[in-house]
Formats: sequence, structure tokens, C-alpha cells
Amino acid sequence: MYRTAAESLSEIHSAVRHAMAHARASDPVPGFPHLAHEPDPLPSIDGLWDPELIDADPTDLRERLESVAREGDIARLVWSETRLIVSTSRTLRRAVRATSAELTVRAGRGIGAGFSVEARRNLSDLRLEELFDRAHSRRGDGDPGTVPDGPTMILLSPEATVSLLDLLNRMAFTSQAYQLGDSFLRDYLGQQVFDRTLDLVDNGLDPAGLPFPCDLEGTIKRPVPLVESGVPRTPALDQLHAGLLGLPPTPHAFAGDDARAEHLFLRPGSCDWEELQQRGDGGVWVGAIGHLECFDRRRLRIRALARGVRRIENGRLGRPLPDLTWEGSLLSALGQVEAVGSETQVLADPSGELGAITAPAILLRKGSTLNP
Repeated sequence: MYRTAAESLSEIHSAVRHAMAHARASDPVPGFPHLAHEPDPLPSIDGLWDPELIDADPTDLRERLESVAREGDIARLVWSETRLIVSTSRTLRRAVRATSAELTVRAGRGIGAGFSVEARRNLSDLRLEELFDRAHSRRGDGDPGTVPDGPTMILLSPEATVSLLDLLNRMAFTSQAYQLGDSFLRDYLGQQVFDRTLDLVDNGLDPAGLPFPCDLEGTIKRPVPLVESGVPRTPALDQLHAGLLGLPPTPHAFAGDDARAEHLFLRPGSCDWEELQQRGDGGVWVGAIGHLECFDRRRLRIRALARGVRRIENGRLGRPLPDLTWEGSLLSALGQVEAVGSETQVLADPSGELGAITAPAILLRKGSTLNP
């Protein structure tokens, strides 16, 4: 195995020679299967490539955002182009190109700022006005409220939910985390860990997210249940780690020496926005999560900064609160889900390159404490 950030043909040839030398000097991996070899062509995915994004002029895009922005708004539009080529000695050939764009909107500054984020493969699918309206609907004005004393119900926005799922994915469901024994899955695979309302699937073919037809070994994507009714089913496994661990491989090869799910979908529930607010009455709303860190990987003990916080009063988002610190166990928090929202948002995978995390808002029971 050899990795390089090569741009010239000679550097690519050098990388291949290094990998071949490494293979000749290494013992075979016990149980390692053959390289992926799938005769079927890649499935066709509509809208994977957007010529408008490729030819986009930054000045034109800025003017488009300014036409829907209001005073005090801050918007950031990030777009990218991905070109992937996979070739193996077993005649597997893959070539894929894809685009993506993610818009982040912040309405207001400081206490009570409202946040909204959305990602799409095509620029035309980004609903600009709706994103700005959503950010403003989450903005809290007026005098700050009082921070709840002790454990409280927490209503997490889809953006905040995505941040937690990203950390869960990186700390627990990658093949390296599982192989090294850092993941809680080594003790709880196949056991009830999370609330039964939680179903987490990885599906790179679902157009509702940011689809991509194959992983970095060229294996065609397919739906892979990671958590079913709160029960973890499998880590992400490329061919190498599947052979090392004696588990079935999944189409999640990532970065050459790891496997990682990049198209996560948290199944939505039945609660609309009004019901979520009513059921969370007396608790707090968290619009976004920042500075998220895990200081105990095996138990998923986390520390994070809750931003865009508001009290939930009389079944509605109420007075704003300052940024608050959240410390606790992610395993415990996701084991105490009171309700799951019916509407989802798509955010580009914060730690990946090809996909996204699609999630609804979730309401957590009174098991967590937020501190100033």
C-alpha cells in the first residue's frame, strides 16, 4: 500500500512501483479475499454532475445570495468537483465524476443566532430562499432567558444531529476503530445500545442525499444497515479489514487504508415541527454544535459547544440563551431519544469527501445537562 498526492504521470508511476515493492516485501494477509471484481457497470444516477457548478462564476453566485439575504445575514457557499478513477489488476475499471454544493446561512450574530445548512449535487436543487427563511425562523431576539438547572430535554436541530452522527461514525463505525479495539462495537455488536427509534443506514445510491455509485475500491454501493432499531449491526469494512477481522466486507473503502460509511441516513420519525416543540416544552433548542471532541472513545464521552440555543416555552422556541457546554456520553444521549422529526436535511459529510449525512431533528429526554 502506498499513498501519494500526485499530480504528474511520473509521480503516479512512482506510487505504483512503491506499492509493488511493499507487496513483494510483505507476507500475505491471512484470509484476504481477492480484489473487488464486479462485472456489472455502475448504476446510473441522475444529477450526479452539474455543469452549472463547474462553470460557476463566484461573483455571479455572490450576487445570487445577496438577492435573497437580509440585513445581518452571513452566508457561505462551498462547491466542489470530484473525479475518481479506480483500476485493478483484475480488470476492474471505474470512472466517476460528481459535483456538490453546500450553503450555510447564519441569521444574526451572538446570542440567539439562527443557523441553517443544506447540501446538494446540483446548484439548482439548493432552495436558497427556504434556507434563509429557516435560519431566520431559528433566530432568537430579546433578552436572554435562564439556563435550565440540572438535566433537561434537548431538541437538536438536524445540523446538530449530523455533528453527533459524524463523531459516532468516526469513533465507532470505521474499520480502523473496530480493528484497534477503540470502538464500543467490539463489546456491543448485535446488542441493544441505542433507543429503538434509531435506524441508521448507509446508502450511496439514494438520491435524497449526495449519492455516489461506488467506493474507493470500485465496489458498487448498496444499502447497508448500520443500526437497526437501536442495535448496531456492522462496522464499515473494506476488503482488507474484512479479511483481517473475518467479517463480510461492505462497500466502504476509504482513503486506501480504512473503511468508512459516507452516505448516512438517520430514518425520520413521525413528529412534525410543531409536535417536536410541544413535546420538548420546558427544555432547550440547540441550533448547531461546535468544538465537538471525544475524550473517551470506548464510552464515547464527549464535550461540545451548543450554539444557537433557545428555551422552549409554551411549545415554541422562546428566549435565546448564550452558548452552552455539553458534556456527557453520546451512547447515553442516543439511548434516550424521546422523538424523531419527520423532516430531514442533507449536510456534506464533515469528515469525508464523497457523500453526506441526512438526518432529522431529534428530541432527547431529560438525561443531559448544559452549562454556561
